[in-house]
Amino acid sequence: MIEIDDDVSRRITRLALICFAILFFLSPVQPLLCTTLMGLAALAPILLGPNPLRVLGLLAFGVAGYMFWPQYQESKKVPTRNEVRLVLERADPWKQVITQYVHLNRRLPAEGPLDLKLEGDKNKIDDDHADYEILPGGIIAAHLKFAPLAGLTVRWEPRLSGGVAAPEPRSKPVAPLGAAEVPPNVSAQVQSPAEVKAKKPAPQLRLAWVCLSDDVAQPYLPKECRNTENLRRAQQMQK
Repeated sequence: MIEIDDDVSRRITRLALICFAILFFLSPVQPLLCTTLMGLAALAPILLGPNPLRVLGLLAFGVAGYMFWPQYQESKKVPTRNEVRLVLERADPWKQVITQYVHLNRRLPAEGPLDLKLEGDKNKIDDDHADYEILPGGIIAAHLKFAPLAGLTVRWEPRLSGGVAAPEPRSKPVAPLGAAEVPPNVSAQVQSPAEVKAKKPAPQLRLAWVCLSDDVAQPYLPKECRNTENLRRAQQMQK
């Protein structure tokens, strides 16, 4: 223990405990940094005293260590989470191709072999971190190739909402035999329901991309991605 003037030690100890309390309330913003500084601030009461405050310092150091350890474990997953995020960003060219297909055909790619291709001569995304596969329905699957997630898969799934394009009228309605001929000026004003429906604008399609994984744990996934098992459990809890 460090022995200094009692009045000075009391002031330093009180200041350290005040800093500890401030860092405790700021810890949700920067968990790892704040909990590290909390542990350092708790050392002052332990080393300087006086004796009643040393006990309080030990308790504060224990709280800081309890909060620091899980944040430290989480911080070690940040580099892997960034790698997954970069893999997902490299799938943007395929997402653009599928989006263009939806705008032209007003539906997702059908089941079966897909003939979607990237613009230009390069129709494959070369990546040392993942192999990309386009599945029926426009799903983009990225098979990861880096540790500790080698062999696992994360995917972009397109979700389409809105109506389909209205069909074009096949032919002009023909009046049945024996019916009175309608004057030209009247036929221009009176329209069949099919013609009225055909002139209505097609509902706007909305294409959204959902990032999912069946086998990658949630801490390794970026914030926009979700583990399907975690989603299933959350849905069961809401019921």
